[in-house]
Amino acid sequence: MKFPSTLRISSVSVPHLFEIHKTESEKQLGHLGKNGSFSGVIGMLQRGEADLGVGGIGMLYERLDVVDFSHTYMIKD
Repeated sequence: MKFPSTLRISSVSVPHLFEIHKTESEKQLGHLGKNGSFSGVIGMLQRGEADLGVGGIGMLYERLDVVDFSHTYMIKD
């Protein structure tokens, strides 16, 4: 995974420590299970395993109770 440029830029102006973790499946953003728990990136956020999720994650109604979304943006490399 390429290091997200927004994190690289912010780490210069506001020094902080962070780790990058992959989900169980690289393509798994987060599906709601029958028990109310999410899988993937959304699940990691829900369980407190991550503080930030990066990727093409859709702002779905079912995810709004679990995570706070930023404004949508795209960056060209």
